[in-house]
Amino acid sequence: MGYVLSFLIALGSAFGVFKGGWFSFFGALLAFGLHPTLDYLVGERKPGGLWGKILFHQPTANFLLFLATPFSILFLGFSFYQFSIQPDMISVAGNIFSTGVLLGVLAINTAHELVHRRKSWHRMFGLTNLTLVNFTWWKIAHVDLHHRHVSTPLDAASSRKNEIVYAFWFRNFFVSVVDSCKFKPRLFLQYFLFNIFFNFCVFYFFGMSVWIYSMLISVVSILMLLTVDYIEHYSLERKLTPAGTFEPVKHEHSWDCYYLLTNFTLFNLGYHAHHHWRAAVSFEQLLPQEKSPKMKYGYSLMMLRSLILKN
Repeated sequence: MGYVLSFLIALGSAFGVFKGGWFSFFGALLAFGLHPTLDYLVGERKPGGLWGKILFHQPTANFLLFLATPFSILFLGFSFYQFSIQPDMISVAGNIFSTGVLLGVLAINTAHELVHRRKSWHRMFGLTNLTLVNFTWWKIAHVDLHHRHVSTPLDAASSRKNEIVYAFWFRNFFVSVVDSCKFKPRLFLQYFLFNIFFNFCVFYFFGMSVWIYSMLISVVSILMLLTVDYIEHYSLERKLTPAGTFEPVKHEHSWDCYYLLTNFTLFNLGYHAHHHWRAAVSFEQLLPQEKSPKMKYGYSLMMLRSLILKN
């Protein structure tokens, strides 16, 4: 089953965190070294025809979405423990990057799928994942605001033409916080309290140093998500109608990516145009859209590229 790929990266990360030293960077190396290389070499595959259905339409893959939550909790606890017994700077730095990358790939990405679900217990799994990286309010920013205002100046999560990713990080994060709080203040407060409770538990049971370590992991995970936001709608704009409103969301307003390993790792996140057209459609049912613009490379390589060049 191809969708276990993110879990294989997680196991590689766990190995590196266990070994410590320079091995602790192994998870980050897998995600942004080996993965983009293999992704490029394997190339694109679409879920058309019998072979495509066998590759992509795997209903049992939904189980992996829910498995990601306990897996992420256990991995984060394991990372906390390794931090306590491997306090050298190289191990700590590597563990922060590898754990942050892993939670960005596994916890946040599966949360993206789950927070769109109609069943409340599905959404709770997604919120739990977001709590692990101190990002619960992102559910409001994404579901209620991003999907409504995508590819317009009203959307903090849509990058502008010639906007560099580093400026986008700050604009997206802080404007989304303010907009989410204004849009649903009570729900925002509720989600924020989830984060407070999680941080209190980390501080109370593990101490100040582990709490700081946990916050740095969250920073890495959140920056990964913000970078994904950057590449998914870069420079795409919905036109204003004569009535002064923006045209409906179309397939042309999201970048699609059909690289096979990208979509196995990220649960078909690359079929982004279909997702914005029908957000409730489960990931294994997403399809390519001919009118959407196409990314030149897979997500991991596009993310690396964005750190150096404008996309």
